[in-house]
Amino acid sequence: MGKLRVLFIGGSGVISSACSRVAVENGIELFVLNRGQSTTRPLPPGVTMLQADIREPRTVREIIEDLDFDSVVDWVAFTAEQVQADMPFDGGWTALGRMLAGKPVIVHGDGTSLWTLTHHDDFARAFVPLLGHPRTLGEAFQITSDDVLTWNQIAETMAAALGVQARVVHVPSDAIAVADPDWGAGLLGDKAHSMVFDNTKLRSVVPGWNAVIPFEQGAREIADWYLADPARQVTDESLDAVMDKLAATWTQAAL
Repeated sequence: MGKLRVLFIGGSGVISSACSRVAVENGIELFVLNRGQSTTRPLPPGVTMLQADIREPRTVREIIEDLDFDSVVDWVAFTAEQVQADMPFDGGWTALGRMLAGKPVIVHGDGTSLWTLTHHDDFARAFVPLLGHPRTLGEAFQITSDDVLTWNQIAETMAAALGVQARVVHVPSDAIAVADPDWGAGLLGDKAHSMVFDNTKLRSVVPGWNAVIPFEQGAREIADWYLADPARQVTDESLDAVMDKLAATWTQAAL
């Protein structure tokens, strides 16, 4: 049997870049189709680059017409705004800027709901063995860490990675949704509820897999990346103002 031939549509995002590297390390013949405009996460040596925009079907058909693949992975099935949401903490990069400035950060509810954060390297070690595996056809698999944290712990860990102390203000998820519907949409019915997952099915196909990278390490990597370039330290002025108002209102309400 020859090498497994796999096509990644995308391949240079946060999660997909780790999977590209692990795929090559595992001897997969990897093809990556994207626009070739990102230099933030270069593709590893050995990858065949196919330059095209997946949203232009005619061009894509011309490029892959004579190619066949054992597996195809679509990493760009969301909007550009969603794809760029790489920061796991509520409020995104603006929240990190507030931490560094000593301003209050907003944590929804009482901060005790549980959330699972998974490092992309751990994800890649679980995901790549699923490609081309006969027991994955028609099946859905979840890949998550067993490192379960409260949102209070997430905020405190992120602040510690930045070398500061988090000034947390708890705000009901409903109140956040009223103040900022886009932010609230990611809370109500999702982050406002505890999320703990069972990876038994995954381990039945990838025996011995465990997520081994704790959030403390991931938080340090996020902080290092954020601090390395002032151009990344951009504050969303509109969101920042919403956070100021919420912090003032609910700090007063807690008195």
